[in-house]
Amino acid sequence: MAYFEYDVAALARARDDFRRVVHTGELSQVVLMAIAPGSEIGEETHDDVDQVLVFVDGVGEAVIEGETRPIGVNQ
Repeated sequence: MAYFEYDVAALARARDDFRRVVHTGELSQVVLMAIAPGSEIGEETHDDVDQVLVFVDGVGEAVIEGETRPIGVNQ
């Protein structure tokens, strides 16, 4: 089994592209994304696995199961 042993926050701050897959495991994937203010990524679903979101900067909102919720650092 492969393990992901990197500092996600440091990796996210050191990149300049919109989306980068940095690790893919059997049941999980680590993807770094930078979303510009006022932008959105649209609807995204994952039927086979849970998705964990970690924010290293900024705030926004997400629609989860039809309910809009605040997201971001310290939310």
